Amino acid sequence: MNIFSFTGNVGKDDAVLRFTPGGAAVLGFSVAATSGYGDTKATMWVDVSYWGKPGEAVAPYVLKGSKIAVSGELSTHEHDGKTYLKCRANSVTLLGSKPREEQQPGGFRDPPPEEEEEPEFGDDKIPF
Repeated sequence: MNIFSFTGNVGKDDAVLRFTPGGAAVLGFSVAATSGYGDTKATMWVDVSYWGKPGEAVAPYVLKGSKIAVSGELSTHEHDGKTYLKCRANSVTLLGSKPREEQQPGGFRDPPPEEEEEPEFGDDKIPF
């Protein structure tokens, strides 16, 4: 089984959502996955395609610079003597924050939902 999982940053301005003549959606974007540090730091570019409704759902959130985790099937293709990595995604996990247009003015986000306080029990009510 060919499973490739990686994290990185989206490289282009926005992901491109296209539809096949049969109506199937495919989201395309590139991700820069970096490994190492200092003089050994290297960046690997991976072209990702994410098919179907899941691709449509994440399209508005896949923006340049967004941190993302991808898992899927790895393949390569040659063009002009260069080898390119491609991944047909099975899952995409957004690791960053909301897109800029969904944030409130000033960069503030909606507060987390308030949690209900648990009732306090005295030591005499603990069943053990």
